[in-house]
Amino acid sequence: MQIFSMTGYSRVEGEVGGTRMTIEVKSVNHKYLDYRLKLPRELNAFEAQLTELIRKECARGRVEAFVDYSSADRPVTVRWNEPLARGVLAALHAMRDELQLPGEPDLALLAAQKDVIVTDEKSAPGENEGQQLAALFLKALTGLKSMRAKEGAALVEDLTARLAQVEKWIGALEEKKAVVMAGIRERLNKRLKELLGPESRLEPDRLATEVAMIVDRADITEELVRFQSHLQQFRAVLTGEGPRGRKLDFLIQELFREINTTSNKSQDAGVSAIAVDIKTELEKIREQVQNLE
Repeated sequence: MQIFSMTGYSRVEGEVGGTRMTIEVKSVNHKYLDYRLKLPRELNAFEAQLTELIRKECARGRVEAFVDYSSADRPVTVRWNEPLARGVLAALHAMRDELQLPGEPDLALLAAQKDVIVTDEKSAPGENEGQQLAALFLKALTGLKSMRAKEGAALVEDLTARLAQVEKWIGALEEKKAVVMAGIRERLNKRLKELLGPESRLEPDRLATEVAMIVDRADITEELVRFQSHLQQFRAVLTGEGPRGRKLDFLIQELFREINTTSNKSQDAGVSAIAVDIKTELEKIREQVQNLE
């Protein structure tokens, strides 16, 4: 029954292979699942594993994840490139002898040569470090989902209140329906009698049939029935399971369709005024629904 917003943020810190890692994950609205993962170069081997966790934990939204560490915390190894150093030294000796120069090459000169002194970062992470990283990454995603769940609960509360208001307005339309239809019928009868006059050859039964057809075209009963059916479906989806944003967005479109038809058919200012209020509230509901996963 838990429902998630698509907006959230999470930040965690932890050690992976002796290195202090920081993971940040944030998400915003998106029609589908769209993710971006930024890793340090030496962790690229775990990209597929981490993106699979994103796909598993998030159904929709634009998700951005950043994994980083402090360079001061990153273990390094400083070593000398022995084959290169010996080769450079031999070349310097050969140069001295060939040019008949005095002295011996010193350590500072030898160490200054390119790649003689090599700084290696920690060796490529292994399986154990991959498991540690995945666990820390999952912790960040869990924090993100926790925030998205809180946002989702707040959205459901707001949507429930707005649906209740819409249902009150629909109830008002139901109450007005009979009065509106009687008024239309009365106005049509009066107008037709004025136009046709006492000498009209139009039979009363034919007149009644024509009036009934016109009144039927203005009847909003079917639209109200369908509208209420869509509202029931909306509530059922809202309290259901799994991702629900797309289904709810579709139902909002159907609700708009029915209330627009109701407003157009009614030919009554009071009905049209209530329909405007309903459409305004539906627009607010649609904005909220677009935040849901």
